[in-house]
Amino acid sequence: MLFTCGEFLFVYLPLTLLLFFLIARYVGNAAAAAWLVLASFAFYAYWLPLYTGLLAASIPFNYALGNRIVACPSDRRRLRRGLL
Repeated sequence: MLFTCGEFLFVYLPLTLLLFFLIARYVGNAAAAAWLVLASFAFYAYWLPLYTGLLAASIPFNYALGNRIVACPSDRRRLRRGLL
């Protein structure tokens, strides 16, 4: 499914957004965020299921890398970028 195809624009996107806002309103923000994660996995799986595994593997890697970047003192980050 491409972003420009009718099935995405007129079925998947409206249903995903409608359910997101309904879940956020009646269940909570965490559940709505979980719905978007599931909808994203479904979107990738619809195109090529192999990429769903790649997405699932990249999420914890990117999360861990982001935590390491945040934990790094700002002076060291600037030094590594060549700004100091």
